[in-house]
Order: sequence, then C-alpha cells, then structure tokens
Amino acid sequence: MIKQENKLAINWLKNGIWALAFAGLYSIVLVILRTPQLSQIITDKSLFKSSLIIHVNLSVLVWLLSITCIIWSYGNKKIYFENIFNKLALSGMVLMVVSPLLGESNPIMNNYIPILENIFFIIGLSLFLSTILCFAILVFINSFYDFDFKNPQYLEHILPFVKMSSSLMYIMVWICFALSCKEATELSTVFPMEVDYYYELLFWSGGHLLQFIYTQIVMFVWLILAEVWLRNKLFYYKIYGILFVINLILSFFIFYGHIFYQMPEFEFTSFFTKHMQHCGGVAPTLFMLVLIVDIFKTKQTKEKVNFAATAFVSSSLLFFVGGLVGILISGVNLSIPAHYHGSIVGISIAFLGFAYIFCFHNISYITNTKTLSNELLNLPEFANTSLEIKKTLPCQSKWSNIQLIIITFGQLIHISGLALAGGYGVLRKNPDGEIALSAKLYMGMLGGGGLIAIIGGLMFVYICATNLYSFRIYKKH
Repeated sequence: MIKQENKLAINWLKNGIWALAFAGLYSIVLVILRTPQLSQIITDKSLFKSSLIIHVNLSVLVWLLSITCIIWSYGNKKIYFENIFNKLALSGMVLMVVSPLLGESNPIMNNYIPILENIFFIIGLSLFLSTILCFAILVFINSFYDFDFKNPQYLEHILPFVKMSSSLMYIMVWICFALSCKEATELSTVFPMEVDYYYELLFWSGGHLLQFIYTQIVMFVWLILAEVWLRNKLFYYKIYGILFVINLILSFFIFYGHIFYQMPEFEFTSFFTKHMQHCGGVAPTLFMLVLIVDIFKTKQTKEKVNFAATAFVSSSLLFFVGGLVGILISGVNLSIPAHYHGSIVGISIAFLGFAYIFCFHNISYITNTKTLSNELLNLPEFANTSLEIKKTLPCQSKWSNIQLIIITFGQLIHISGLALAGGYGVLRKNPDGEIALSAKLYMGMLGGGGLIAIIGGLMFVYICATNLYSFRIYKKH
C-alpha cells in the first residue's frame, strides 16, 4: 500500500526539526529571564514576550502539525501539489522565525496562537496555517481511497481513519476561526475592542479544537511506539478504533458553543474550557489504560527498541502529570502553563520517539508479523537483515534514549517549578512581577529544569539532523 521511502514524510519531519531548533534558541531567552540569578544578563525585558510567542508557535503549532502531516502523507492515492505544500509551510515558518528581526513588533499574548503584530509574522503564520488547510482538504478526500470496504479489518482501517478524522478536525478548526472572526468583527462595530481581546476571541474555539487533533495523533503514535517497543502485534485494535471514533465525536461538540452562546458572554469562553476539561482527556486516558493492559498481555521479543519504550513511558508520564496539574488549577498563575507544558510536552515527547523511527528506519524494528508499524513504515524487507549490520548503529539508539531521559527529567523539574511557583501566585507571561522570597527557589527550579530540557531538545535536533541529512541505506546480505 505504501512506498518504502516516503520522501514527503521525511520532508515534513525536516520542517518539524527546524521548528524545534529555532524554538530551542528562543527558549534560551525565556529561561534566562525567568531565572532570578540569570535575569540580569538581558536588560531588555520586552524580549521575553516576543521570544515566548515565537517559541510557542514553533514548538507547539508548527512542530505538532508537521508530525501530523507525516501521517497524512501516507496513502494509496497521490496528493496533488504535496511537495509544494511542504515548501510553502517551511517558508511560512521561516518568516515567523525572522519576523522579530525585520521590524518593530507588538506582542499579543493571547492563548493557543499568540501573535506578533508584525507584517512578516502575520504573513508567515497565515501562509503556514492556510497551506496545512489545503493539504488537509486533499488528505480528507483521498483518505477514503485507503479504506478496504470489501474486507474490513480494524488494523488496516486505523491509519485511514486517523488521517480522515484529524484532517476533518483541522478543517473544523478553520470553520471555528471563520465563525469567531465574523462575530468578533461585528462586536468591534458595537464597542471598541482591545487588540488582545480580539485575538483571544479569534483563536479561542479553534485553539481548543486543535488540542483534539493533537490527542488523536498522539494516540496513534502511542500505538506505533508500543508495537515498535514490543516488536509484536497487539490485541485490542478494535477498541483502539472505537476510541479514535469517540475522540472525533467529542470534538464535534465544539460547535455547541458557537450555536448556543454569544461571543461576549462569559458562558461562551467558559464552555470551551469546560469542554476541554470534561471531553479532552476521555479518549486518551481510556486509550492508555487499554494499551497498558495490551502491553502486559503481548508477548515481548528478546530484542527491544529502547528509545521506543522510553518515549512511550516518558510521554504518558508527562501527559498525565499535566492533566493532574490541570485538575488542581486555581487562579491565573504559573499553574496554568505547568498543566499545558505537561500535556503538550507529553505529546511532543511521543512525537520525538516517532521521529526517531523515521530517522533510524534502516534498522529492523519489527518482525514479519502484520502490524500497524509494518503498514506505516513498510519495512518487512529489513526483517532478515543480519545482526552485524543492525549492530553498526548502537550509538544512535543509545543517544536517542539518553536524550529522551534528559528532556523528560528537565521538563518534570520545569513543570514542578511552574506548579509550585503558581501556588505562590507568580503570574503568567510576566517576568517582571514581584516574587516572594519563598517562591524564588521554585523559580530557580523552573529555570534549571528549562535549561536541562533545552539541552535535551537540542540533542534531538542534532541526532535527527545528522541522520536525515547524511542518509544511509543498509541492504540485506
């Protein structure tokens, strides 16, 4: 069904790696300004907000959607202009990266998709998001060609459904943007609207829906990581398929807020928060519980892929730690980014493990048993590769494993610092606020953990870049 070497998937992965590389550079400024002992190094505190906006958009929006596009790039039917979409998305990302250097910028610290009022940033963001929209529309149409309706098998239908559902949800995101833009524009004719409030309303509903896309994709990635880790077929593909459907259905309720509430009302914004709290974690939590049972039930082979196990465990740990912090949120303080960092970084670490599979796809990860991993990666011809050839790449798997441990450890410290400092009322998005003496220790934890996580992130960029840009293929003996 799938070509052995999907160059489009590799190109989307390269886009994502570049996004993480630049996000890591901008995050150094954030960590310095958040760390009391280091904050005096940078005298211009306005850099904090601009750096935060670039960092968030690259490390979340661009990175996670680039991995999503990797999955969208597989299928029976060729997508027209697919390589052009990839290049346009990369161009949009580059414009966002350099925008602070090309003119004055007014940082707007709205949630989900923070904005720099800078023409180059606006063009770059618009180009990136609209390119992904065009790609999503074609993916949604073409995904129906991947279903085998004459011989329905849950295993074979998981990838087409994930493609169809996630691309549909992204189209729905744009519908939310359009509805919000219409209502916000009408409101602005009635009373003067602060620019911060306008962008908050514009991206509020669509930003919530983006989280459902991320959870849909991370569930699929967890499944791949578990198969690669165990090098064997799992049991409960039917249940996994049902949970993908449930997550899609729960995402549809996003339109309830637009239909039954008016935008300026408190109930409008409150609905989407409650929708996320009560619906966002249902499918991934059940999915992980079933998957854990499946892992213990599945017979494991002697040769395991360590980085896949580390990515799976680290991702699930951070994802659910973030969820727990979210339950305990009280007030507008650093406990909110602690929750978001946990859940989103948990998703991101799963994607790091998924990226490593592509970087090292010349290693035989799985057996000749029919699995979702085999269908996606199309690697059966490597199953009989000699052990000597497989042993020529031990350092790759070793260092990827170390990198995942470093970034997980750093993020756990970072999240703990955020949550504990939030307990002392330290405000979000503001490095200049007064900090109680008792909270400075936790701010130090925040900065130290952030630096460790940055080191781990840059290690990932280096490992993947050296593999993708000096690509080698090992043939069978």
